[in-house]
Amino acid sequence: MNLDEVVEHELIIEALDKVILEKFSNDGYYDLTDFISNNINKNALLSKINSRELKELINLKDMEFLKKLDLAAEIISLDLGINDDEAILFVYLILQKVGKKEEKIQFITRWLIKQTKDKRIQSAENIVYSEERVKIEFIKNINDYLTRMYEIHDQEVWDMNKQEMFFRGHSNCNFKLIPSIMRNNKLYKNENVINKEVLIDCPEDFQNKDTILEKLVMMQHYGLPTRLLDITINPLVALYFACANDAKNTGEVIVLKPSEIKYFDDDEVIALSCLAKLSKDEKIELLNSIKGTNLKENREGRALKKFEIFIKQNGGEVVDILNYDLISNPVVVKSVKHNKRISAQNGLFLICGLNKNVQLRKLQNFKIKLNGKTVVYLIESKYKSKILQELDMLSINSASLFPEIENKAKYVKEKYMC
Repeated sequence: MNLDEVVEHELIIEALDKVILEKFSNDGYYDLTDFISNNINKNALLSKINSRELKELINLKDMEFLKKLDLAAEIISLDLGINDDEAILFVYLILQKVGKKEEKIQFITRWLIKQTKDKRIQSAENIVYSEERVKIEFIKNINDYLTRMYEIHDQEVWDMNKQEMFFRGHSNCNFKLIPSIMRNNKLYKNENVINKEVLIDCPEDFQNKDTILEKLVMMQHYGLPTRLLDITINPLVALYFACANDAKNTGEVIVLKPSEIKYFDDDEVIALSCLAKLSKDEKIELLNSIKGTNLKENREGRALKKFEIFIKQNGGEVVDILNYDLISNPVVVKSVKHNKRISAQNGLFLICGLNKNVQLRKLQNFKIKLNGKTVVYLIESKYKSKILQELDMLSINSASLFPEIENKAKYVKEKYMC
């Protein structure tokens, strides 16, 4: 089986779709650094695969595994689909077969052109991107970055008096702009259970948190997956998060310009936060019951009645606003800053609705555009350390952004050990 035949196999198509095409189709770019620079830890990925037979196939010498894809597909059972780790591993094995860096980039570029019919796909610094859809800006230092931010203002994309602009930093530009609870199907399936477990185990931490939104903000603060996305009004804070981790990967600052901002006590925000209390089946029932209709016209069904009760318990009103768009559209919300960290990071949140794919598409529309193209601000790994030093001079560091005493102590210790 030659390489062209391999990439036509249903198993490999699913792997490439899951790892590369989904990100590229949504955002217009993909970073191949992990596959080019051998950042992939094959053994670590193998350890996450439960099937002994599949591990034995993958470990066959001289890529003999690629000749037995039918057997691998049988083991995995495509009816259920391959998981993220298996997909990354298969893409890694294919690209190992391709050759050197330039050949890998050309191979993926040709494949993407074939899949998307986009003939304007280019590459730069391991990034493959659609020249028609995105404009890539590489950031080397703070001066570079601030210059780009001023350009947004000068080109009148942003009207300070009418519209606010928000920022989010990703330490790996291949991360998807999606809430943590939606990045893992098992987590999303158990969202309401996860929330209950934390409330049961740590009731004292939530004593003064009266609404579901306040509870979600607290959970987000301690790293529990939620339907919230942290954003900031400070572009330098976002730059810090783009550089602070994943030292081997290209970071990214995402600039968002939503059409409107909501407050913590708006009925729409209350309704979206109440989705976290519904089970997977209840979410599906709710979505199906109102798709293309208004809740005012269709108030039957257990999930819908339960949803309305949650909204009323949290101070919201069940009025005409409750419709398919409401529970599907993400919104920017300004909530009460209950902890020092939110204040230090000039933070607020995006709260997301139902359906992961809808959220990906809707959030994409929030991204800043110049001349019809989404602007992508990337920081290559080799510049991250330098930028962090520059940010430190401006008091943007782990101690200032995470003001709890344990973080300040760690910062001071590391500062004087260098």
